[in-house]
Amino acid sequence: MVVVFNLCCSLVVYFRVSTYMEWLKTQKEKRGIRVFVDGLAAGVVIAILTMIIPGVGEPGVPVPAILERLIWILILAIAGAANALIVYGITAFLMKRMTSAG
Repeated sequence: MVVVFNLCCSLVVYFRVSTYMEWLKTQKEKRGIRVFVDGLAAGVVIAILTMIIPGVGEPGVPVPAILERLIWILILAIAGAANALIVYGITAFLMKRMTSAG
């Protein structure tokens, strides 16, 4: 189950790269904020899915309290935002390099 979950997360990143490329081409306003919010949303969705889907968590661990669940959601939201910004930055770098080279 974990492999399928990781594959789904990788596919989301793959499909978002094309969106980020489009935003870079059109020079959309506040695209950095859009990327940040996009990553936050992805992180929240992933955090919630890991709590819902059986077989994704650590076996034998007691059910977490509400505060622990909120911390988990916050951590993955921040990680999602950071990942989105990194992917956006790499995409921007590569697009700039490709346009200047060719």
